[in-house]
Amino acid sequence: LNNTILKVSYNTGNERLHAKAYLFKRNTGFHTAYIGSSNFSRSALTDGLEWNLKVTTKEVGHIISKFQKTFNSYWEDSEFEKYTPEHHTKLIKSLNKNNSTSSHSTLIQSFDITPYNYQREILETLRTEREVHGRFKNLLVAATGTGKTIISSFDFKSFRKSNPRANLLFVAHREEILKQAIATFRGVLKDNNFGDLWVGNYKPNRKNHLFASVQTLSKRIKELDLGSNYYEFIIIDEVHHIAAASYRPILKHFTPKILLGLTATPERSNENENILDDFSNRIAAEIRLPQALNKKLLCFYQKI
Repeated sequence: LNNTILKVSYNTGNERLHAKAYLFKRNTGFHTAYIGSSNFSRSALTDGLEWNLKVTTKEVGHIISKFQKTFNSYWEDSEFEKYTPEHHTKLIKSLNKNNSTSSHSTLIQSFDITPYNYQREILETLRTEREVHGRFKNLLVAATGTGKTIISSFDFKSFRKSNPRANLLFVAHREEILKQAIATFRGVLKDNNFGDLWVGNYKPNRKNHLFASVQTLSKRIKELDLGSNYYEFIIIDEVHHIAAASYRPILKHFTPKILLGLTATPERSNENENILDDFSNRIAAEIRLPQALNKKLLCFYQKI
């Protein structure tokens, strides 16, 4: 809007200003203000179910005066910077930082996380598949609750020791899974700045450690402008969906050194689809539900 001046505070560490108030100045001096919960939309300010107070200079001039003084105190505060299109990148970074802090940060880097014995066995099996048998496309089948993401994060951590600059791509089909995954990796790697989300309203600042939704990645993969071998390590969660059309552009574009598929239910793929085709026609390692129950890793359940 050509007649609009906007100021933004990029300080996400302080208590946020969440006042919603609108002052309409008139040349006659009879100003009008709305103070309350409404967003600036027609429905919110007219027939929406909102809590608002309309005040005018004629009725309560001292309220209007205080409104103006309070607004000016914020407007002149150096914390609020004038926004122009050139500040767009700075705004996106600040929004992502704030979302990261509130939605998927982790505070567990203060102590070491170690895998359970059964997870160590799976990690050793994956290592053997690669180093002994030369199979680098591996399928891990693990019952829900046994820590597929934890295992994958330790697997990447081990790979990273000999490949410190290794780039990672973690693909899932839901935002919540991606948030949980990035938190897990940050905890295992003891790095709260590790990784960027690319899903929904989240846009990555960096591409080297990317946690992306399959929907976003398949539609906008060309925007990455990355070579086929950019990601040395690719993890695909809920990989029983891999035969779906949305996954194919990703698998066709990238040729990682290591491809790791995660699923609890490989049998859920469609009848005419075989997810083993993408993983050397075999399951590399697995811990199924009965085994997890016998190891007392999960609680027994009863159908009612």
